[in-house]
Amino acid sequence: MQQEGAAKPGKAKKWLEESGGGDDSFSFFQHGEGVERLLVAFDGSPGAISAIEELKIAGLGKAGEARIIAVADAWSPPEALNSEPELPEFMHETRAHARERAASAAQDAEHVAAEGARLLRGQLPQWTVDAIGRADSPGWAVIEEARRWGATHVAAGAQSHTRLERFFLGSVSQKIVSDAPCSVRISRPRRDHSANVRIIVAYDGSLDAKAAVADVVGREWPAGTQVRIVAVQEGELAEAAGKQSVAEWLKQSLDAAAETLRKQGVEAEFSLVKGGVRRSLLHMAEEWAADVIFVGASGWRHQGRWRVGSVATSLAQRAPCSVEIIRAQRAGGTNAGGAATSHGNAPGTPGVRG
Repeated sequence: MQQEGAAKPGKAKKWLEESGGGDDSFSFFQHGEGVERLLVAFDGSPGAISAIEELKIAGLGKAGEARIIAVADAWSPPEALNSEPELPEFMHETRAHARERAASAAQDAEHVAAEGARLLRGQLPQWTVDAIGRADSPGWAVIEEARRWGATHVAAGAQSHTRLERFFLGSVSQKIVSDAPCSVRISRPRRDHSANVRIIVAYDGSLDAKAAVADVVGREWPAGTQVRIVAVQEGELAEAAGKQSVAEWLKQSLDAAAETLRKQGVEAEFSLVKGGVRRSLLHMAEEWAADVIFVGASGWRHQGRWRVGSVATSLAQRAPCSVEIIRAQRAGGTNAGGAATSHGNAPGTPGVRG
C-alpha cells in the first residue's frame, strides 16, 4: 500500500506513456509503492547543513524513508589471518592502533550523523529518518550504502571543510556523482529565499532526460513554482527529432508534461535555445537565478553508458545552483546503462566496509 503523502507515480507514468517512454521502458519509481529512499551524505559542515535545509524545496513527498550517512576518512585493517606469514610485533601494534583510531573515528561519525538526522527531521517531519556512521573511504562508503540500502536518491552538499576531511572535496563528490547507482542531488545554498522555486530541466529526448522530466512532474511543488524545460538546439537534438522539425518535436514531446505541471499550480514552459549545451544552461541558471537544474545522467548519444555524461558532470561542478542528476531506472532493476541497481541485486549483497 502506498504511504500517505508519498510521491505518486501516476502523474509521471501518464506523461511517460504519452511521450512514448511507456512503462515497459522504465519506471522512475524504484519501489512499487512509490516510496522514496533518500540517502543524505552529511559531515556537519555549513555546506552539509545548507544541503539539508535546501531539501525543503526539493518537491519531495510528505512521507518517505531517509538515511543520514557520515563517513570519517579512516581505515581499519582486517584481523590477521592464520594463513598469513608471521609478522613482526611492531606490525601487530600498528594494526591494533589503526583499528582503535578507526573505531574512534566511526564513533565521531555516528554523532555527526545523529545531528544530521535531527536536522533532517525538522525539514521532513513526516519521513522516517535514521542515521549511520562509518570509518571508511568516504565516496566509496556512500556509494556502497546507496546500493546496499536501495536508495532512490543520494543528496550531498557541494563542498565542505571539516574534521571529517575530504568528504565533499573535489574527487570524492565527483565519485558520488559519477558512480552512485541512483539519482544524485548536489546542493548549493539558495540565493533568494523569498523567491518562488525556479527549476530548469534540460531535455534532449534521451531516456534519462525523459526520466528527469518525469521526476519533476511526479513531485509535489509549492504553488508559484516556475519550471523551464529547456532544449538546446544542436546536432543531437535534430537526431532525436528525426523527420520532424525540432520545434514541432519539442512541442509534441513536452506539451503534456507542461500541462500536468500547470494543473498543480506550477508555472511551466518549454523553450528551444541556441548555443552550446553547457554554456546555455549555465548562463540561464545564472541569469534567471534558478534554484536547481534537473539533467539526465546521460544524453542522447551516450544513453547506453553507465557513467555520467560530460554535460551532467560539468553542471554538477560549475552550476551556481543545485543540480539533480537523474538516472532512469528500468523496471527490471537496472539503470539506463544496463548496470544492476540495488533493487536488481540478489539478496545478501555485501554491505559497507568498516
